[in-house]
Amino acid sequence: MFKSIYQDIKGQFNYGHNITRLIMINTIVLVVLYLVYAGIGITVGRTNYRMVQESFTNWFMLPPTLWEMVKRPWTIVSHMFLHVRFFHFLFNMLVLFMFGRVFGDLMGDRRVVPLYILGGLMGIVFIQLAFVFGVPVGYSLGASAAIMAIVVATALIAPNNYIHLMFLGPIKIKWIALFFIFMDVVGLANLDNTGGHFGHIGGMVMGWLYILMIQSDNDPADWMHKWYDAVVNVFRPKPKKQKKSPLSVKYKATVPRSSTSKKKATMNVNPQDRLDAILDKISKKGIKSLSKDEKEFLDKASKND
Repeated sequence: MFKSIYQDIKGQFNYGHNITRLIMINTIVLVVLYLVYAGIGITVGRTNYRMVQESFTNWFMLPPTLWEMVKRPWTIVSHMFLHVRFFHFLFNMLVLFMFGRVFGDLMGDRRVVPLYILGGLMGIVFIQLAFVFGVPVGYSLGASAAIMAIVVATALIAPNNYIHLMFLGPIKIKWIALFFIFMDVVGLANLDNTGGHFGHIGGMVMGWLYILMIQSDNDPADWMHKWYDAVVNVFRPKPKKQKKSPLSVKYKATVPRSSTSKKKATMNVNPQDRLDAILDKISKKGIKSLSKDEKEFLDKASKND
């Protein structure tokens, strides 16, 4: 059973969407944290286990001061995937799934992780600004700032798309995003979790800036794509080398085909294969990457359905 679970997780991580990968990482971190908590509770005893648990968690939470952050640089990333309360984790993952799926379909799956990381980093900037100006800030954790970047970015590119919410039905994305913004403003007004709310606002600002830069043909995450590909390729299985055949085959050079012959070749391709190729392109690069012919073919295919 455990081997089967491991294979399923490995398959999803290698070939699934980036939203799936982010949810898996957050889930794995939560499970490991709870296992450590259980071990602390068993070994330390009932009296001091809470204090030991908090001390352990603080090593991975974002410190309130810049000096402490320099001493624990890993917290810059670790806090973006760390949740202590289960319902905080569950709510964040549901929002990430709903908005991230739309963002990935429209802007390309490749841009999901960079925006997540950039949103978390901008959340750190806003938390530090709050601390500098005397706002009470404590240790920070959670994916909320990173997710708010995806929420605002999705609301800017698809404000009138609907998301179906339990008990409420279909609601336009722009109204859900405005509700999140309003709740953070209310939290700041009540001085409730001020550091967290400043982090959320930082993530929202990053989502807005990200879309502005994309629309001006300046992807702020170009430098992250190479790093991301290198990390993902570590986990992908390497293709097996095929043995060379002792027989050698010579090929004749072919004359490049004209544009007319290319169109005929495209027409001869199985329609289902072409549709699958177009959908795969949308998943990787977004719907804006399609050519005029591909958009016409997709439109005809949707009408035929």
